[in-house]
Amino acid sequence: LLDNESVQQDLSKKLDDYLLDVEKRINGDFRDSSKALEIDEKLKDRLRGLGYLE
Repeated sequence: LLDNESVQQDLSKKLDDYLLDVEKRINGDFRDSSKALEIDEKLKDRLRGLGYLE
């Protein structure tokens, strides 16, 4: 699956979008940090599913 270049590009774009979103949250509203943690867990689950994390 990860050998597919378009899949890797799509994942790369999603990761970039995620990092931008987290950056906005960090620079913006700290009261919504629980949402950022939720997103972090979702991302980790996704990466585990793709074989990037154990």
